[in-house]
Amino acid sequence: MNKTTFEVAKIIRQIIVNAAADGMNYLSWTPKMITKMLRELPEEIRKIEFFSPIDPTDLTEKEMIELGFRKWEEGNPMYLIPLWLFPFLQEEINAECINGEKRIFKKSEMDIDTRFGLLAYGVIPKK
Repeated sequence: MNKTTFEVAKIIRQIIVNAAADGMNYLSWTPKMITKMLRELPEEIRKIEFFSPIDPTDLTEKEMIELGFRKWEEGNPMYLIPLWLFPFLQEEINAECINGEKRIFKKSEMDIDTRFGLLAYGVIPKK
């Protein structure tokens, strides 16, 4: 059975949290080993059967909030995308940059400069 975008994102987040918890708590693991594991994690996640690239415009406001998306400013319906989700986004995203530019952005060309763990790109929640 295919999972929804929200379900896939929640599973990805849990895998990341579990990996970070392992690295923090297994004191016998070396920093080099932890770094290697975390750097390779996105590729390992992409190999799992449930995985499909995330289209953040397929999420409702409630789902976005639960996943850590946050509003850039009041009065603007756009929610900024959390950095942890970046490696798993689909290649093209219909988004808005905080500089006001609205268009289809290619993930491979996006700047990953963050604001409090959020990308400078946001999307409008699905109704």
